Amino acid sequence: MPSERVRGVVLEGAPVRAAFQPVEPEPTYSQEDLDDAYARGFLAGTEDANAEARRAASLVASGITAARDAMLDELRRIDAARREEIVEFAFEVARWLVQTELTAAPEKVLARLEAALPDRLDDIVVRVAPLLAEIVEHAVPEVQVVPDASLAPGDLRLTGPDAQVDGTIDDALNRLRVFLAADDGTLR
Repeated sequence: MPSERVRGVVLEGAPVRAAFQPVEPEPTYSQEDLDDAYARGFLAGTEDANAEARRAASLVASGITAARDAMLDELRRIDAARREEIVEFAFEVARWLVQTELTAAPEKVLARLEAALPDRLDDIVVRVAPLLAEIVEHAVPEVQVVPDASLAPGDLRLTGPDAQVDGTIDDALNRLRVFLAADDGTLR
């Protein structure tokens, strides 16, 4: 803090006074200066407002893009689920058609049986729906035919000394489903 000397005595901490302090006059501006300052301020405010509007528009656009992407993802998920439902329905219809045809013409199961039978018929047991047991016994007397109530018309299972064959319609449709499945588990 400054000190002041009064009649040879130094007063510590006393304010220093000037004999004359000039007062600066209030600045005077012309109307042109005021208009120019107003225009510069207005332009700076407009630029700031435009920059803020661009930032806000960018945030809104990002939100819209995220919402659109979420909606498209959901539509893809729904589409995949619908496709699965349609394919499941198609498999059900195929199963029903095959079983209905084989119920109406049971001798058609013999073609499936011939395709499934190995070259050797030793110790082969053929399981078929009870409706078809008699037809298969007459068509292939070399094998043992067992009626199996768990099998639908057209289904058959072969059991031999070396292997078993699942010749059910469900198994054939499942193998078709696996063949048609894409790498991500959806159907092609």
